[in-house]
Amino acid sequence: MIKYFEFENEVEKIETILNQLNNNQELNIDKIKKLRDEWNENLKQITDKTIEHDGRIPPRKALRTLTQSLPDNAIITTDIGNICSLANNYLNFKHPRSFLGAMTFGSCGSSLPTAIGAKIANPEKPCVSIVGDGAWGMSFFELMTAKRDKIPVIATVFSNKQWGAEKKNQVIWFGNRYIGTNLKNPDFSDVAKSMGCEGYLCKTERDIKNAVENALENEKSGKSTVIDIEVTRELTDPFRRDAMQLPKRYLDNYKEDNVEAESLSGQPNDMYL
Repeated sequence: MIKYFEFENEVEKIETILNQLNNNQELNIDKIKKLRDEWNENLKQITDKTIEHDGRIPPRKALRTLTQSLPDNAIITTDIGNICSLANNYLNFKHPRSFLGAMTFGSCGSSLPTAIGAKIANPEKPCVSIVGDGAWGMSFFELMTAKRDKIPVIATVFSNKQWGAEKKNQVIWFGNRYIGTNLKNPDFSDVAKSMGCEGYLCKTERDIKNAVENALENEKSGKSTVIDIEVTRELTDPFRRDAMQLPKRYLDNYKEDNVEAESLSGQPNDMYL
């Protein structure tokens, strides 16, 4: 039989532990809040420094405007690509099961069909696809599925006229030499309209806000929308720096092609073409 004073001691011990846990929890929450605020301020400064060029929006400003314009209950799907990896900086969620990314599967062209699937499972929530123009060329035809089966989704296409992720790899590891990464795009908003959906071409941040507003209204009436955002060609970090190694030539004829360090420029020569 446990004596009363022994039981009382155990209760005191438990209360002490609980108080310590509560104190630690408050400290951790304060620490996380401080780190989050520092990150947001740093991100704001980085984003504000980016500049428009030739009427094109810097991708960071476009992503910030897009994510701030979407409702809290939106489900976001991202594809594979330079733009989509950058999007992770700007996405914030207040509800679970709201982010569906390709992750390490490398499934190029997955964002739009994933958004369609998410919409079927969550008809009451806006489902928004974020995709670069390269991956969009591999998946835009699924708009016909959305149209035919009346599954209203919103696709935001970041059109920088390049395979950004592949170009970034080539720029870094092959001394700014790249091939097969530049694209010639149509107006994807017009393509969407020709397929029976709605489409908006965005050249400013205000255009993005208006397009998102209209897209959310279109969704209520059962229509899918494509938001074609013209962005500059600046490149962000590669997905994995350990995925490739600097080339080393073993034959004397090709030793001049050796690359001793990553590209110092960090950008392709035709970034604004």
